[in-house]
Amino acid sequence: MITNEGSQFSYTTSRGLTREGREIRSVEVDPERGPLVQLAFELYAGGNLTIREIVDELTNRGLTTRPTLSRPAGPISHTKVAALLKDRYYLGRVKYKGDEFPGRHTPLISEELFERVQLLL
Repeated sequence: MITNEGSQFSYTTSRGLTREGREIRSVEVDPERGPLVQLAFELYAGGNLTIREIVDELTNRGLTTRPTLSRPAGPISHTKVAALLKDRYYLGRVKYKGDEFPGRHTPLISEELFERVQLLL
């Protein structure tokens, strides 16, 4: 199974059919959430804000969890932001059976930004 933890938060999945009728799926950056995830990385890399302060900033900008059939949209958590700051999916990578591969999705952040954040975590 391909692991894409970040997909549910800042990417959307669209489905279509090939000419032969085979289903295809593509992952695209969510135009509202994607920039806010980028902002989270940039704010943390600046070294001046805590994760709690970043959660507050993202909440003030309207970022919420996605609603599901069983629960409405809600505030994002410290745990969610801490996890997304460690998630290599935002670099355009996916994991399959424990190995990492380039994904087909658009990266939200650069390798340099990701590494700066990792040094601060």
